[in-house]
Amino acid sequence: MIKQNSLIEIGSKANVVLRFNTPVSLNGQEYKAKEPYLFLKDVNVIINYSNKDAVANTDINLMAYSNIKPRRVTIGGVNFSRKLASLLACYKESSSLFKTTSFLTATADEMEFEGTVNGIVFLLDDNFELDENLFVYDDEFNVIEDVLYDENLNALYSVNIEKDKNYLISFSSVRAGTKFNLNKPHIPFMSLEIQGVGNIDKQTKKVLMYFDKVSLSSILEFTFIQGAMINIPLEFHIIDDKNNYVVFEE
Repeated sequence: MIKQNSLIEIGSKANVVLRFNTPVSLNGQEYKAKEPYLFLKDVNVIINYSNKDAVANTDINLMAYSNIKPRRVTIGGVNFSRKLASLLACYKESSSLFKTTSFLTATADEMEFEGTVNGIVFLLDDNFELDENLFVYDDEFNVIEDVLYDENLNALYSVNIEKDKNYLISFSSVRAGTKFNLNKPHIPFMSLEIQGVGNIDKQTKKVLMYFDKVSLSSILEFTFIQGAMINIPLEFHIIDDKNNYVVFEE
C-alpha cells in the first residue's frame, strides 16, 4: 500500500494505447469498439491542466469557484505511419496507381534496328510508361527528336542518338501506393491509456493514466527538410471527466 507521505516521481517516457469508443472503418479495415488501434512506444506525454475561475466580490471577495482539471493531452515523438496518416488524412484506396516524373542520365550504346543503325539507351526503371512526358536531351540540353521506345528491351533508340554520348531522359514512372485525401477525416471519440514508469519512495513502479473520451485535434503538416522526419504531435481535447483516473502501482 502506498503511504500517504510517499515520494512520487514521474519523469520517463510512456507507452500509449489508443482505442476508438465505437466501431469504425479506417484505411480499408474494420475496428471494433475498444479494440487497440495504435500502440505508441516511448513517446513524450504532457497532460495540460487549466483553471476556469469565477470570483464574486464587492470590495472584498465574497465567493470563489475554481474548476481545475486536465483538458488537453499532447503526445510527441510519434513516428509517422499509415495508421497515423489515416487519422489525419482521409484514406481513399490501397494499391492506387500514380505517375511520378523520373530522370535518368545514361551513356548510349549502338544497335541495328531493321537495317538502320541507331543509338540506344537502356532504361533502368521497370515502371516506365510511354506518354507525352518523355523527353531526351543531349549534353547541351537540346531535345533529341524522333525517339522511339522498344518495350521488349525497355530502351529508347533513335538515329539521332549517338553511341558513347551522355543523355538526360525525363519520363513517367507508374507506381502503386496507398492514396489519401489531404482533408482531415471525421473520426469518433477515442480513449487514451497512458502507461508510464515512475519512482515511489525511490522504487520503480508503474503508473497508468486513463482518459475515457478524447477528441483528436492535430493538424497535419508536411515539411520537406533534409534530415527531418514527419513527426506529428498528437493533440487531444479531453471530453467529459467522469471516467478519467490515474493509478500508481503499490
